Amino acid sequence: MSLTLTENFSLTFDSSSDARLDFFFHVIEGSSSERTTELLEKSWSQSPLDTMKMIINCRDIRGGKGIRPQALICLQWLYKNQYDNLLLNLAHFDEFGCWKDYLNLLLIALFDVLPHDVDTSDKKTKKYHTHVNRFDTVILRSFPKIKRQELEMIPTVVRQVERKFIVNDESQKKIVRQIITERNLDGKKFEYKQVNKYFPQKNPDAKKFFYKFKTDKAKLKKLNEYRREYFNKIYENDTKFRQLYDRIVDLFAQQLAKDYGYLKEENFNKISLTSKWLPNRNRFFDKYFFILGPVAKKFFELQPEILIEIQSTKRNDEKQMIILLSRICTKLRRQIQVSEIFMSSKSWETIDYKHVPSVAMLLYRQAFIRNDHERFNEFIGSKSLNAGALTPADLVKQVMDGTILGVDLFNADIPENLDEQKLTSLKAIDNQWRSLVNNVRANGSLLATNTLAVCDVSGSMCYTPQAIKPIHGAIGLTLFLMEIADKAWNNRCISFSETPSFHQIDMTKPLVERCKQMVKCSWGMNTDLNLVFDLILNYGKENKLTSEQMPKILFIFTDMEFDCAIREKTNYESFKIQYELAGYRTPFIIFWNLKGEKTSKSTPVKYNQDGVLLLSGFSAQTFKFLFSVKDFSEITPLVMLLKIINDPRYDCIKVID
Repeated sequence: MSLTLTENFSLTFDSSSDARLDFFFHVIEGSSSERTTELLEKSWSQSPLDTMKMIINCRDIRGGKGIRPQALICLQWLYKNQYDNLLLNLAHFDEFGCWKDYLNLLLIALFDVLPHDVDTSDKKTKKYHTHVNRFDTVILRSFPKIKRQELEMIPTVVRQVERKFIVNDESQKKIVRQIITERNLDGKKFEYKQVNKYFPQKNPDAKKFFYKFKTDKAKLKKLNEYRREYFNKIYENDTKFRQLYDRIVDLFAQQLAKDYGYLKEENFNKISLTSKWLPNRNRFFDKYFFILGPVAKKFFELQPEILIEIQSTKRNDEKQMIILLSRICTKLRRQIQVSEIFMSSKSWETIDYKHVPSVAMLLYRQAFIRNDHERFNEFIGSKSLNAGALTPADLVKQVMDGTILGVDLFNADIPENLDEQKLTSLKAIDNQWRSLVNNVRANGSLLATNTLAVCDVSGSMCYTPQAIKPIHGAIGLTLFLMEIADKAWNNRCISFSETPSFHQIDMTKPLVERCKQMVKCSWGMNTDLNLVFDLILNYGKENKLTSEQMPKILFIFTDMEFDCAIREKTNYESFKIQYELAGYRTPFIIFWNLKGEKTSKSTPVKYNQDGVLLLSGFSAQTFKFLFSVKDFSEITPLVMLLKIINDPRYDCIKVID
């Protein structure tokens, strides 16, 4: 461990002197694959079991950080370097994440390529053929050049479709004629800018319209042959992949067999979400590793009596087994109220909103409002939506970046005279916010008093490639802390960049108004933390407060890139000097890291520094681990980390020495 400088030239440590704590503190949303892997390797060298638990905590949706991309980066490393330990804990992944994690793991194992939303590299090349993605690129590069040329020589077909409608009334339209004309491009690339040159111009009238599209059906058929050939080669020759694949097939089949048993017994509450995540035939995951057939075969080995529905001469036909399993999965999906089933059939009135998962609610909220507004509005006015898998940042982003309001609240005021759909959206966000607060509160409350949130609103909190940015996390966690903390400091918080300021937040207001209050402050590119301490100390002196009346715990939500306060001193050392000179007892500080950079190593204190904690990530679930702390003076950053990963929920995690 050595001293280094923050981006703003303040003295800081480049490590906590404990590799496990470095991993926990710096691996968060936005951390690059290179940085995540570097920290993971060092942590594993120090303690394999603790590191495996931290990987699970990283993915843990309802009890940990709930981060998928960085967890998948860790799984990629485990597959390459700790395969036996990966298999040992494989059966627990769905408990902390979801069944889709198994599919993503197979994708990574098959191609050694991260999914596009996980890869944080800057080397993302534009693909001109939408049917050739990064996985297909790996497949094509594995074949001789002549095979790649065969694919390119298959011509693209462009179709022009003419549709004529007879309109009986405004509510009913009937297609009476559809004419398709085709142009073969003889292997030339399709260019959308030239689409009108492929066909003679036509003047549509009121009863007709035309549209043009390209199809690569023949090309895709050939590409599917290559996909199958590539998969078969890996499956037959790579023992590790084959073993992992077969194990995941078993996990899906075994759980589906259990769920089907629960369905027959009408024990519906025990049915899992496995059927939701089992790929549909020839869709994204199935077209790369053809998993539906093996799962169906294994399922019917466990539930052979169902095969009576298939003619005896076809009972070994994989296609027939897939069709039957798909029907069973549809029944299971309907029973667990998978929203997409009812949305695709436009059965909006049958959707039970209490069963819509929290992330799905964010994705489909506008569709619910548009197609089932009255019933949806009535539901959110009297009942709670799910929010357990969300972070405060997810909800803050929705109200601040224009997703709902159409304006960026960082640069504009809340629009007046909002339409009914936008008001309903804001009402739904408030509902999910309350649900998330209640979810965390159900686990206890902060025993410490006089807590104060400090929110970094400097420019560096906004300039990241992530959709959900550190600034969303800082504002979200600040407002969330004010919900669960004691009220000794009268719903106050501090925002800081160049000039820190107190904010009096009205916690009875809707979330959108509270967020707007948070950004009505002085913004800048600096991150002057020690001016925050001056602000608190000056307030205490002006109001003649005793040490008991001053804030006892400061939560600092930031990216750790502080300005220099005192030369040759870290910010924490400067803070202690400031309080000592002012005659006040130093409060306990919780540094909460919200930015994962490729090169950032800024670590405010060492692992054994008393009076400080090092936490990270956007998840509010981390607060739960603080609820049982009666005396913060007895805890250090490393002690807190061990408290988190030694929680009983992680007792199932094991490693082989």
